[in-house]
Amino acid sequence: MSRQIRSKEDLENTIKIAAHRLVIIQFTAKWCGASQMISSAWESMRKEFPVYTFVRVDVDATPDAAQAYGVTSTPAFVFMKDSLKLDSFCGANESRLRDTILRHRRPSLCVSR
Repeated sequence: MSRQIRSKEDLENTIKIAAHRLVIIQFTAKWCGASQMISSAWESMRKEFPVYTFVRVDVDATPDAAQAYGVTSTPAFVFMKDSLKLDSFCGANESRLRDTILRHRRPSLCVSR
C-alpha cells in the first residue's frame, strides 16, 4: 500500500525527504466512487515504479493539505520533485496518471564514448 499522509506537515516532510525523487500524491476521499475506482491502478503503478514516492491524502482527514495544493475535487493527483509542483490533474484517468508519471520520470543516464 502507499503511505497515508496524516497532516499537512507530514506531507511537506515527505516531499522534503524525497528530495530529487518524484512524489506522486493522490488526494482522495472514502466516499468518492472515482477515488475507489482508480485505487487498484494506483497500487499497480506504485509497484511498477518503486523508485518514486506514492502517498495518499484523505481530504476529509487532512483538509489543510488539500487546501494548500488547491485541491477542490477527488481524486486529484499532484506531482512534486525537489519541492516543486510539476503537474496536477483531477479525475480517475488511469492512462493520464501513467502518462504523467512517465513524462516526469528521471531521464536515463547515458555514457558516451
